[in-house]
Amino acid sequence: PFPPFIIRFPTPYIHEQKIVEELCKYLKENKQLALELSGYRKASTKCSSNECDLLLFVKNSYSFSILYDEKNWPQSILGLTYTRPSTPSIPPQLSLIIINVSLSIDFADFTNE
Repeated sequence: PFPPFIIRFPTPYIHEQKIVEELCKYLKENKQLALELSGYRKASTKCSSNECDLLLFVKNSYSFSILYDEKNWPQSILGLTYTRPSTPSIPPQLSLIIINVSLSIDFADFTNE
């Protein structure tokens, strides 16, 4: 189970299925990435009256990594601007713990080793 990705639209009137289809199409045609979702739903509990959120639930770690990378997102979806109010935390199954590594180490040097 992965935490959802939240995209916020400045209107409460959205067509969830069309937005999801357009996002998948954009990723496939422009980034050559195949996004797999296990579900999506509209929510408005944390929005003002003229906004709504679309929660996207990914199916696997590959799809999580696609949406986690901000460079993969389009500027707009179906002509609608949107924001991403938060980024989900990386789930434990995608985390790696390495012991005895100083906090002052240069990350680029560390990854090259």
